[in-house]
Formats: sequence, C-alpha cells, structure tokens
Amino acid sequence: MPDHRAGADPPAECGDAGVTPRRTPLRVVAGAPLLAAVLVLAVAPRADAVVAATKASRAVSAVACSPSTLSATLVLSPVGSASTAVAGAVVFANGSGRACTLRGVPKVSVVSPSGQALGVYQESSVPHTARPVTLARSSSTAPRPDAAVSITWSAWSCARGSFALDIHFAGWRGPMTVPWVPTAGAAAPATCSGSHETIFVGPVARSAPPS
Repeated sequence: MPDHRAGADPPAECGDAGVTPRRTPLRVVAGAPLLAAVLVLAVAPRADAVVAATKASRAVSAVACSPSTLSATLVLSPVGSASTAVAGAVVFANGSGRACTLRGVPKVSVVSPSGQALGVYQESSVPHTARPVTLARSSSTAPRPDAAVSITWSAWSCARGSFALDIHFAGWRGPMTVPWVPTAGAAAPATCSGSHETIFVGPVARSAPPS
C-alpha cells in the first residue's frame, strides 16, 4: 500500500492531481497611496511654471516699440469756445511686421519746426498701474492706429504748423518728432515762442479704430 501522509500535497503533486495551487494574496502597503501622490506631483508641471512660460512667450512675441518702427500723427482741436484751450492726442501706428508695445507716460517737449526747444512745461498724469498697449503688426501699406497719448493745454496760442512735439518713451535712445501738420494751402504761421505754458500728457492707451 503506497505511503500517503496527511497534509497538503507538494506543488508538483497538486498539479498532477488537477488541484489548483493556492496563491498568496498581495499585501497592500499602507504608504502606497502617499507614494503615488508624491510621484504625480513630481511629474506634473506646476501651475506657476506654466504661467511663467506663457508670459515669457508673450514677451518674445511683442517687443517694445521703437521710433523707427512707428508712425505718429498729432491731432489737436479747440475745446469749447476758447481758441487757446487746445486738446487732442498723438496717435501711433506700428509700421513693422512684428507686434510691439508702448507703456506709460512719455516725456514730451515742444520744439519749433527747426527743432529748437520752446519754453513749455510738462505735467504728467501717472496712473497707479501703467498697462502696456500692444500695437498689432502691419499687414498693409496703411498701418492701423492702435495707441494714443492724450495732449491738453490750458492756454496755447501757437498756430498749426508752427511747432512739433518730441515724444520720448522710457528705453528709447532718442525722441520721435511729431509735427502739427499745417492745413494744405494755409499761409505760413507766425513763429511760436511757447510763452512757458503747461502741457498735460496722459499715459498711452488703446486708440479707437477709425470708423
């Protein structure tokens, strides 16, 4: 009589007998969920890094505007019934094939047609937050006016065509001269002395597109 001891058969014998061997269940490590969370945080990009990368890409795509890439027009008109109260704006357009930005209040000097400085003082309106204005790249021979700086005089007696404005934004190597172009066919204006008036200059802002 074959010798058959009590107890579980060895694995080989269980397989031979057609009995499925018992498998040891996997043990759940208490720290596994925490470890998985740490791995996810280590691999996933942080939100602040994504924001920083987005800002950097925008900075690359829109550089600061320079006088060589801009065109500008000085538009002024009397305010109310007083002919000496004049207000308007310097309107800028980007003539380059790349977007650029203007920011803050520029330094403005009043000069004669020959470039001689006139006795005018500037008062700047500085906002708490100077937001940059992006001027779209030019896609045609007629750049679109995208930004403007407000100009106001409380008293001004110089005629159209007798002076120009030197506009100088921070970071520029030199100013951009913008004349108040005389009306076609008008007589030559008298010499402008400036008479130590005050010019009020606002921050650059988005210009309404022409209708």
